[in-house]
Amino acid sequence: MSWVVPLIIAGLGLLCLRLPGGRRGRNACVGSVVVGALSYLWGAAQVVFADPARMCDTPSWPRADWDRFEERFLPPRAACHWDDGRTQDLVSPWVVPALSISFGLAVACLVTLAVARHRKEHKR
Repeated sequence: MSWVVPLIIAGLGLLCLRLPGGRRGRNACVGSVVVGALSYLWGAAQVVFADPARMCDTPSWPRADWDRFEERFLPPRAACHWDDGRTQDLVSPWVVPALSISFGLAVACLVTLAVARHRKEHKR
């Protein structure tokens, strides 16, 4: 069931390519921003609602061998670390790659649109 959310987010991004106006480059930028924003919101929600006492397989938190609980919002990460080296991530593993890819696509789209506009203006 963990594949449903990224599939919905990717589907929404692909739907942006069909936005009215017929400008696929601009729509691709919008789609990549939508995917990035929704992926970030999903990851940030997982950080906000991460409960180490319930999610880190510990009957009573903190345990004697408990080392630390790490959370940050950019990139979204919530992880439990134990003294013996074990780590348990609480944010879905697809969130950070989706953020990276969508950010890269948005930058590439914006650069492509800027170059196309520059060429169009200097062609006249």
